[in-house]
Amino acid sequence: GEIKAHLAAVMKKLDHKFLNKLEYFSEGNPSSENIAYFVAAQLQTRMDNSPARVSKVTAWESDDACATYIVG
Repeated sequence: GEIKAHLAAVMKKLDHKFLNKLEYFSEGNPSSENIAYFVAAQLQTRMDNSPARVSKVTAWESDDACATYIVG
């Protein structure tokens, strides 16, 4: 439940938004790779006081195209 709540808060920043207009993407392309990184970084920041850690995030463009960011 805790992870779902944090993820919902992160996704609210992106959902139904013109990604090119968001401050985070002002100097870069809102590609699937960058979106996956953004979600991973934002989620981990929100979960800093939790024993759970983000290991990877996958951003899907379509049914058969995605990018995965693996936290190193």
